[in-house]
Amino acid sequence: MIRAEYYDDTWETFGYDKNGSLIETENEHVKVKLERDPSGQVIKEWQNDHWIASSYDELGNRSQITSSLGAKIDIARNEMGNVLQITASRSEQAQWTVSMQYNELGQEIERILPGDVISKWQYDITGKPTHHRVRSQNRDTRRRVYHWDVNHQLRSMVNELTGIKATYGYDEFSNLVWANQNSRQFDFLYRSVDDVGNLYETKDKTDRIYDAGSCGHDWPSRPSSLYSRLWCGQRSPKKRFSNASCCNLRKWKIRSQLSIQPMMR
Repeated sequence: MIRAEYYDDTWETFGYDKNGSLIETENEHVKVKLERDPSGQVIKEWQNDHWIASSYDELGNRSQITSSLGAKIDIARNEMGNVLQITASRSEQAQWTVSMQYNELGQEIERILPGDVISKWQYDITGKPTHHRVRSQNRDTRRRVYHWDVNHQLRSMVNELTGIKATYGYDEFSNLVWANQNSRQFDFLYRSVDDVGNLYETKDKTDRIYDAGSCGHDWPSRPSSLYSRLWCGQRSPKKRFSNASCCNLRKWKIRSQLSIQPMMR
């Protein structure tokens, strides 16, 4: 796609190099240009008059970032490519440094940040996080315990500082359906799915109606929330210009479908 125009008179244009990689995009507010090295990695990004430049090591990992505003970020890695230390500075200001440590599986187990802040993670034998603890100035500011089932789904999270426990429920397709806090069932109902995969926001599946093609055409509870969208869940353009000869558009009246997972917060 090289240009899209929308019903609200907004527009977007896209430019590509001979390899098909994006090198330029523009809308009515801003123009972005990307400079790439022979391997296709972005080495400089322009946004109007400002830029951000990136350097890479021999393995293709980003090792340094600089900007037209004076920022300079250095990234040190171990032999596995994991970030060990990030050092940021700007002009004559003091450096900002963060350091990380990892276990033998490459999972982060400790992060030390400015201000004497230390974050630590613990994992079970399958690699899933079980404990997270943050200390600042010799005081715990965060303590979380995570419990998982045999299907690797997060079932509960306990805040050890407050004693509050959140539990999560899933459907037969492993989609997160609900969460509750302190035994209040369906405190947060994320989604409900029928036999063919249509999404609802209520347990009894009465908040919307789907036709035979799984196109949501009526939301009784929110009649003003009807949208016309592309199959990918984006805004529907009134015009779309493509450098491809065969471009078939399908407009569905659906809500954007989200893949929802519990936040480990």
